[in-house]
Amino acid sequence: MAGDDVREVKSRLDIAEVIGDYVALRKSGQTYWGRCPFHNEKTPSFSVSPERQTFHCFGCGKGGDVFTFIMEIENLEFREALERLAERAGVRLQGPVDGSRGKILAGVDILKHALDFFIRSLHGNSGEAARAYLARRTLTNDDMMRFEIGWAPSSWDSLSRYLHDLDLNDGQIIE
Repeated sequence: MAGDDVREVKSRLDIAEVIGDYVALRKSGQTYWGRCPFHNEKTPSFSVSPERQTFHCFGCGKGGDVFTFIMEIENLEFREALERLAERAGVRLQGPVDGSRGKILAGVDILKHALDFFIRSLHGNSGEAARAYLARRTLTNDDMMRFEIGWAPSSWDSLSRYLHDLDLNDGQIIE
């Protein structure tokens, strides 16, 4: 079954090792930091969490898992990324990836965009008071990244506007 294949591949790979083939990473606490491969930057804002097996760029907002990274960096469809990572992990794929998997992945991608929005909001100008509060609670930037802490701006439609700016329509967002 395809879901089993995905879980098996993910369990055998360390996202930091995979991304380390493309990005020079430096460990700080439990998180790795480097320059984002998806946009031009001078100060590293690209983080990789081996514990959560996720990556996130505080500069451009891209984030996700090892499959998302390979799909983005190599411009591959999900099936191609799965095959490439399965080969790297030494996993023999058992089942096909069907259309329902694509719908689930689309929904997961939208949720990741929402998560990125809230994380970016926390680290933007409007999140200054929230960051100060978290600092008083002794949370470090590594803690905020590890626990994927974000902040919702006071505008009721800010997330909707952000998702529409990413060319997502209401049907995609609601589905």
